[in-house]
Amino acid sequence: MPWCLGCRSRNLKKRSLKKLGRQLTVGAVDFRPWSLELTLSELAIAKAASPPAPAAGPESSLLSPGAPQLKIARLYIDAEMQSLLRFAPVADAIEADGLALSLTHPGQGRYDVDDILARLKPVANAPASDPLRFALYNLVLSDGQLDFADLPAGRTPVVRDLRLSLPFLSNLRARREVKTSPHLAFRLNGSRFDTAAVGTPFSQTHKTDATLALRGLDLRPYLAYRPESLPFRLDSAVLHADIKLAFEQAPGTVVRLSGTATAEQVRLLETRAGRRELLAFDWLEVGLDDVRPLERKVKLSAVTLSAPTLNMSRDWAGRLNLLPPGDKFAIKNGATDDSTERAVGQKM
Repeated sequence: MPWCLGCRSRNLKKRSLKKLGRQLTVGAVDFRPWSLELTLSELAIAKAASPPAPAAGPESSLLSPGAPQLKIARLYIDAEMQSLLRFAPVADAIEADGLALSLTHPGQGRYDVDDILARLKPVANAPASDPLRFALYNLVLSDGQLDFADLPAGRTPVVRDLRLSLPFLSNLRARREVKTSPHLAFRLNGSRFDTAAVGTPFSQTHKTDATLALRGLDLRPYLAYRPESLPFRLDSAVLHADIKLAFEQAPGTVVRLSGTATAEQVRLLETRAGRRELLAFDWLEVGLDDVRPLERKVKLSAVTLSAPTLNMSRDWAGRLNLLPPGDKFAIKNGATDDSTERAVGQKM
């Protein structure tokens, strides 16, 4: 329906500027109203008009001002009439081909998408609302890539040949035909990563299982990318995991996690002046018995914690160091002399 391409493109641009503060462009729009199929071609979101100032030095050449922040060669959405009846998005398929994402880290926990995250942040003191309801099936991302310009380090890690497919993500009781199996594959700086899945797509439940295994993933090389806005600073951690991810439609759609997740050599620091150690432990192992994230249900089989240390203090105003900087909450003490900072340390 090319006759309405211009009006749809203008509407998308207005919405993107209002919601994201960024310019959005679309090469072509194809919408079929009777089947509710939508295809967007050459979709691109521009970078910020005033990008964060890079650190001085030759590493500034890593920036590519002309490249968009996000580009998708083809985005296909096969929506269903149930979306209108349920007042919630229901799609039989969502496919994104040729996705290219560009990120820049100027340093000090800042990123060139901080302005978008600030716009999407929930309004403070907003009344509680029900979670968004949705049923999305046959999700496929193919030929994706990521360029991450780390200006202080003077390097650009790249992800190529990214492919991700999921049978469904849903918190609605909707049964649709499942055609895909969970799969994740990519190349990180030339090193290839791939996963496998086992499923019974022709059974009544359309059950499909995938596994994720991690062995000794040291987070220290990635801690410099921690956003500065977080209340605490992770100084060290090593992760292990043996996770089973199950997709099933019996009778409703269910995404279930089970297995074990382990963190060792964890050290958490305060972000206030001094950066004192707040929490540390040698070993934490969590047994996941039945975790259903879309239903907000968590059932654990065991939690094992070894050698934990917690340092808690209260300043003259009664503020605890466990709270984020600037938090107005304070503990009031009825004692006559409350000017002394108290610290509690517990070791097991």
